[in-house]
Amino acid sequence: TPDIDPIAVLDEHREQFSEAFVTVKGPSVGGTRYEVEREIDARIAAELIKRGGEVVIKNRYSVWIAEDGWSVDVFGGLNAPLIVAEA
Repeated sequence: TPDIDPIAVLDEHREQFSEAFVTVKGPSVGGTRYEVEREIDARIAAELIKRGGEVVIKNRYSVWIAEDGWSVDVFGGLNAPLIVAEA
C-alpha cells in the first residue's frame, strides 16, 4: 500500500532475506528489450535499495496455463495495482 514506507519494512526484515536479484534492462526496440538478471548478496541488495532512487515493489509468480508458462508480476507501492503477465 502507498502509506507503507518500503525502507522501514526493509530495515525491519532485512535479516530474513535469503536471496536478491538485480535486473538491468536495455532500451525498447520494436516492442522488446534486452534484459539480464543476476543474483546478488541480500545484504548488498538492501544497501543498494537504501542508497538508490525510487523503489519498485514487485512480487513475481509463476503460473502454468495448459502448456504455457507465465510470469505474473504484481506491483505494490506507488505502482499498485499494476499487474503484468508475460509468457
